[in-house]
Amino acid sequence: IGIISNIILSASKMIIGFLSGSISIIADAVDNLSDCASSFATLFGFKLASQPADPEHPFGHERIEYLTAIIIAILILIIGIFLARSSIEGIINKSDIVIENFTVFIVILVGSIGIKFFQYLFYRRISKKINSSAIKASSQDSLNDCIKTFFVLIAIIIFKIWKFNIDSYLGLAVSVYII
Repeated sequence: IGIISNIILSASKMIIGFLSGSISIIADAVDNLSDCASSFATLFGFKLASQPADPEHPFGHERIEYLTAIIIAILILIIGIFLARSSIEGIINKSDIVIENFTVFIVILVGSIGIKFFQYLFYRRISKKINSSAIKASSQDSLNDCIKTFFVLIAIIIFKIWKFNIDSYLGLAVSVYII
């Protein structure tokens, strides 16, 4: 569920982010893509960690979860740094955004908040059921994503109504959050 929904969210946000030139929406899309990678790594880690002990691994394979977490963390850190750089360039160059179909932006961002809230509830329920700290962390991350996307939505509304562009600043805040 996490992999599929995050791919859909990332793709839809990438499209509107690139069409509008919105760094904060692109950063939000990249964060959803990193959530997809985290879900994949968690699934992969669970699969490998569940293998029984063997002569080469007499204590089992549980530590593979830590290794996958480190790899994902490094990738997310690199993505966050590149997004921060783009945001700073946008602040320096006073990048503008273009919103041709405001309704599409609202639907995608509000829909994203709804999907992420569903993920939060779903992960929370699963984490309690299987007593998994990794899934519990995914639950909290999904709730944090709801809040982050809400602020991106507010930035788009502020720009649409008052033509006040805080997009690059919000993109920087999202990239710092990702880092």
